[in-house]
Amino acid sequence: MRPASHLLWEVAGKPPCPKRVRPCPGGTCCVCGEPCDEGVTVKDHFGANFTDHNMLRDFSSGFVCVPCAWVMSGRGTSGFRLWSVICRTDRELPPSHEKADKLGPHIQLTTRGDLSAAVELLLDPPDSEWVISIAISGQKHVVPYAWANRGSTWTVRMEGIDVVSDSVTFARVLFHAASLRSLGFTADEILSGVPSVHRITAEIFPLWTYHADALRRHRGGALLDLALVCITKERIDEYRDAAKTTLERFGVDLALPRLFAGHDAIREHGAHPSARVVGASESGHRDRSGGRDIRGDGCGGGEASLHREFHEGHRQLDLFA
Repeated sequence: MRPASHLLWEVAGKPPCPKRVRPCPGGTCCVCGEPCDEGVTVKDHFGANFTDHNMLRDFSSGFVCVPCAWVMSGRGTSGFRLWSVICRTDRELPPSHEKADKLGPHIQLTTRGDLSAAVELLLDPPDSEWVISIAISGQKHVVPYAWANRGSTWTVRMEGIDVVSDSVTFARVLFHAASLRSLGFTADEILSGVPSVHRITAEIFPLWTYHADALRRHRGGALLDLALVCITKERIDEYRDAAKTTLERFGVDLALPRLFAGHDAIREHGAHPSARVVGASESGHRDRSGGRDIRGDGCGGGEASLHREFHEGHRQLDLFA
């Protein structure tokens, strides 16, 4: 593998460095550690606010190579720090975000809200070189510490960590995570493995168990974090189906449990709550303010009011015991 900055710089047409370049024969770049015969001095390149000293790969070098200096330049939308970056050399990518710099058809600068090109690349990467870096905060340099990949075993830079995996493993994690998201579970519930009680019903429990157990070994790891960062509400089904297609292409049998009849209803923002929940069915709305049952079935009426008054009286007596 070689540093992502070198591939991006070449694919972008080797743009000039925005800072003064000096010769450094036989030198190395302090950022990427690669040999360089010219570069920007560390004093000229790094400002007083630079804090990633522990990320530098050659502390002894006094220079930053031109590709690394280029990807670390720029402020705000004019630069790399704010954006997630996708680069592939085998074919063109969708256009970059409207506010991002346009670096050609093979480099996409995008936000966390649309990582569809990244998901497609992770599930079916080419044998040619490609790069993915994921910016979470938009405040840190990510691209200078990313790597260029070839094939289906890869290293993706996500904020401050390297995610090392392969396409089949990522497809498994993405499929199970997207399946749980489609059932209404949040990213926090998936990461912790602890669902909210109100989401678990007799019908949902087997599905939660199946998908959550499959993710157990990845909980607390960077790969599950990456999958959940990629998933957005608008593309849950798309990513789940794409992951399933990848697994089927590699001959992986998912042995999915059968979905119960009300699954589609639950997807509609809980539009059809379970009749097992007291007062939740459409034909049995309860007026909780006075304990009166408007269904007329004798439940929750006067007897309920007397029961409540009895316990309230005992609570008052307990205060003076």
